[in-house]
Amino acid sequence: MKKIYFLLIISVLMSCTSGEKISSDEYLVINKAIGHILQPYGSTFTDTEELNEIAREYNIDVTRINQEESKKINEIISARRGYEFAIEDTLAETNTKSGKYTFDLKIDSLIPSVEKLPKAVMNSEMLRFPENYTRVKTVNNPENFLGKIKLERVIFNDAKDKAMIFYTKCKKMNNKECSFNTISLIKEHNEWYIRH
Repeated sequence: MKKIYFLLIISVLMSCTSGEKISSDEYLVINKAIGHILQPYGSTFTDTEELNEIAREYNIDVTRINQEESKKINEIISARRGYEFAIEDTLAETNTKSGKYTFDLKIDSLIPSVEKLPKAVMNSEMLRFPENYTRVKTVNNPENFLGKIKLERVIFNDAKDKAMIFYTKCKKMNNKECSFNTISLIKEHNEWYIRH
């Protein structure tokens, strides 16, 4: 009888904490989202002189830049700028019955597999950041600080081929000048892609 009672307690405890564990699929979505959030779209400023210098060095025709060359230029500028960012270690809880999720879920036709997920602490070893971007606790270079990110738990559909993640991005480390956004993702050929 004691063995059965002990097993019952363990199973109850495991069921209570199972939602707190971050799955490998959730980490894949988180990493894809972080990469997307950190891209300084439209804010990778360079002057003509620097652009021409990069183009000469890497044999790029600035009058006909393709997507691959544009990515290369952004990577070079990122390395030169030394972008910094901050990210909170804890994923905030998600409750899909909350009104803030309704509109985005409906637009994406995403029916959540789970209604509520508790907050969870991320394992920093599972996080992947874009090359030449540095995670900081204190801003060293305000001019190249991309912001502070706080993520919520990832919402998946039953098939685990659609996902949505809500996040807050603040311009300042002290949680000032913040914006709230959603990223929708789709899984194709075992790879997650941002849905635009």
